[in-house]
Amino acid sequence: MLAHLHRARPRGAGAPPRAPVLELAESAPDELEEFDLPFAHEAMARAHALAGDEAAARDWLARARAAAADIADEDDRAIVETDLASILRSPSS
Repeated sequence: MLAHLHRARPRGAGAPPRAPVLELAESAPDELEEFDLPFAHEAMARAHALAGDEAAARDWLARARAAAADIADEDDRAIVETDLASILRSPSS
């Protein structure tokens, strides 16, 4: 969700801040649902993509996909994967 707020952030405004859930994941990973970490990585990927840093966006996207693979519930995993598929998609696709 945080990454969606970054849409208002001007391109070239510097590196996006870390998603708060990443801080939580590092300090208390047992407090997260299994889809929280993939969405935290998704937020960072989307924020970097919107900032114009495609290399960083691809790195965070790879992290998100790896974390999404660990989601046991197929419906939850499909929701995450659908969101991930929209990152770095060209406007014409």
